[in-house]
This record gives sequence, structure tokens and C-alpha cells, in this order.
Amino acid sequence: MKFLPKIVAVILFILLIPFFLVISLISLLSQGRPIIFKQTRMGLNFKKFTIYKFRSMHKSSEGINSFSNGKVFSATKWGHFIRKMKIDELPQLYNIIKGDMAFIGPRPEIPEFVDFKSFRYLSYIKPGLSCYSTILFRDESQKFTFLDKKNSYKNTKIIKTFLDNYYLDKKNVIEDAKLVILTILSIFFSKTMTKYSSENFLKLYYERYKNLKNVPPEIIIDNSIESEKHILGSN
Repeated sequence: MKFLPKIVAVILFILLIPFFLVISLISLLSQGRPIIFKQTRMGLNFKKFTIYKFRSMHKSSEGINSFSNGKVFSATKWGHFIRKMKIDELPQLYNIIKGDMAFIGPRPEIPEFVDFKSFRYLSYIKPGLSCYSTILFRDESQKFTFLDKKNSYKNTKIIKTFLDNYYLDKKNVIEDAKLVILTILSIFFSKTMTKYSSENFLKLYYERYKNLKNVPPEIIIDNSIESEKHILGSN
């Protein structure tokens, strides 16, 4: 079982080579170089690694996590499409082959935002392509309204890491299979899945902290707003 994800990733990588070449050519013609976006992220046992994606944002936005500063950057027209379909994440098959990541697991964070207490799951599991928090915040162009806008990233991070640590406690084969299905559904039915995850995943969070003081303000998700070419998050 330990080597199964790597074997599956190798097979998928080989099968998708023609598709990668087509995506790379379209990316080159539509938005120029670089085709691949590279960034340092935090992995298992808090070891840093380089993550790979097809570039989707304008060069001026590269390497910037806009949750941390409240800014909103725009993706290219092509980049918006590959982000929506999660095609930009496919180069991370290479990260799985290298052993940096898993198919299912919390999304890897930028090192400057990582602390040992909130990200305790990194002592036990690898970051991955998808997890509860990934599905909840899947549509980054969706409007997420925070009562405390000055601390929007902080509040989002608290909810994300809660769900990621919740996954650590629940992790098993059935749970992973469930997340694979939910991830696929979220690609093709993003608004429906955003609503589903906000009703179910956030419920876990608020039930856990309902009797505590100083709980971060509730996220209000407006599911009526259509996706735009604006990105709230990181490349």
C-alpha cells in the first residue's frame, strides 16, 4: 500500500503525457512563459519541498498568497479555465511520484504561514491534492465574506487547519474514497458542492467550538454569485 500511490501516479503521468503537451502548448501560446509555476511548500515532518503547477495567474501575481493580505489578483483567461477544471494541479503527479505529496490529504501551505500547533497533521501525513478544506474552498472565485475582513486569512486558516486535523483523526480507506468522489463532483458541480461543503464541513467546525469564547466569525458564502476571473488564494 505504501508504494501504490506512486505506482498509480506514474501510470497516470505516462498516460497523460500527450495531454500535458497540449496544455503546455496552449499555455505557451496564450500566456507565454513560464508554463510551470513552482513554489516552496511545507510537507511531511515540516520539510520544505517544491510544488509544481501549470501557471494560471499573471506573472505579477506569482508567489503571492492573497488570503494573507486581502488583495485579489486576476488569472489569465486560460488560467481561469484550468483552475476551474483543476487542470493546473496535474503536474503535482510528479510531487506524488517524488514522495512529497499524496492523492488525498490537506493542501500544502506556504512555509511562512505554517505553525506547529495548527499544522500538527504534518507530523503524521503528507499534504495532498484534495481534502475537506480543498472542497470547501474549491471555488476560489466564489465570494467569501468575513465579518472581520482585516483577519480574513487568519480566520480562513483556522477553519482550514481544523478540517485538515479532523481528516487526520478520520483518515481511512473509506474516507479517502469518499473524498475522491466529492473532489470529482466539485470539479463539475462547483456551486452545488460549495453549498454542500459549507453546510456540512463548516457544521463540524461550529459544533466543535460552539461552547468556546473568541470563536472566529462565521463565513458567509454567497452561492448566487457566478465565478469570475479573480483569484482569492495562491497560484
